[in-house]
Amino acid sequence: MKGHLSIIKMREVGQKPGLVFINDFPSRTDWEAHNDHPLVEISPDEQPEWLDLRFLFNLRVSVTGSTEKRAQRLFEACK
Repeated sequence: MKGHLSIIKMREVGQKPGLVFINDFPSRTDWEAHNDHPLVEISPDEQPEWLDLRFLFNLRVSVTGSTEKRAQRLFEACK
């Protein structure tokens, strides 16, 4: 997983992004440098059910998967 550490730092100081994008394919995770919405890349070999996604608590999340089944698994893990 890449791109999540900056979100965790934001949460630690009481800030939260309005929207977080979760992708399971190679993505640009330097969102902070471009003042863009946070984007987290999930590696294809990572199991969604095993990810620590607590940093997403009470956030709006957009999930994009390489397949519908993978997207559904990520969606369920985010919930």
